[in-house]
Amino acid sequence: MSGAVRHVAHQLRQPLSTIEAIAYYLSITLPPTEVRALEQVEKLQRLVQEASNIVSDAVQFFQTSPVRPLRVQLNEFLTDVVADMLPAEMSRLSVMPGPDDLPVRLDLGQAAHMLRSLTNYFRQISPDEAPIRVRTSAACGEAVLAIGVESACCTASEVLALLDVHSIHLGSGSGLAMASVRRIIDVHDGRVEVRGKPPAELLLTVFFPLAS
Repeated sequence: MSGAVRHVAHQLRQPLSTIEAIAYYLSITLPPTEVRALEQVEKLQRLVQEASNIVSDAVQFFQTSPVRPLRVQLNEFLTDVVADMLPAEMSRLSVMPGPDDLPVRLDLGQAAHMLRSLTNYFRQISPDEAPIRVRTSAACGEAVLAIGVESACCTASEVLALLDVHSIHLGSGSGLAMASVRRIIDVHDGRVEVRGKPPAELLLTVFFPLAS
């Protein structure tokens, strides 16, 4: 299954890359007066990005090769992933690192995909102006990564359903993204909790074992 998914993903990424390049060319060549055309180009760019994310989620979810964890500091990992994000991905992010010494063992590629998927999902379910707060801390021998917003359009039970690939998914393209997040957490011997309900804060917390 994993090989087939990777083959399909490779075949899909080529036309998606071409469409993305065409959309970018149109965005820089169309005159500002072509407002409606520029709006459609922007919509096309968003849809291409969504399709690319879905392909990446599928590859991550059906990943069968063993994880290759490295001992890293959680705060350094968080800083590196945020620094590599696109401007649109970084928008509204408020990062609040906790203690400096939070050693964990992570497969950097998979963990980065997890963090990007979570921040993208919280961006979708919260108001445009709402900050997405990312915090790190330590508790009872575990490193804690918490992501929350002050107001969300879904409940904790709905988010937990998205983390289960066998449940009924809510929201276009969200189910497999969140299911891949759960798989990545599981293969790192982590656990996840979600609490909150509209219009109060929604908080998703990931716990990883501290590395010895």
